[in-house]
Amino acid sequence: MATVLRGQLKRAVKVYGVPGDVTVVLTAEGLEFKTKGTRVGVMLSWLNAVKASGTPLNAPSKFYGKPLEFLQAASDRATARLVKKLEAEAEEKHGKLESN
Repeated sequence: MATVLRGQLKRAVKVYGVPGDVTVVLTAEGLEFKTKGTRVGVMLSWLNAVKASGTPLNAPSKFYGKPLEFLQAASDRATARLVKKLEAEAEEKHGKLESN
């Protein structure tokens, strides 16, 4: 079960090779891993988390092994779709104003 504390999402997980639960905290900087009863943990930045991840099996071959580039391209496509949609809405609205 995940809990929210001061704007951070925490979850206890099992990590192979670490006795006991590991608490993972999602922060603005990345992921922090701590064991119960300790104040200091290890940190994984969001950039390094993305770089350490894998690309989906259905990703274009040019993105295999390049998760950051895959996310950048996906974001570019989503932004282009949004811009096209907003331009179409503005054109429709503008056209309606001219006809009045």
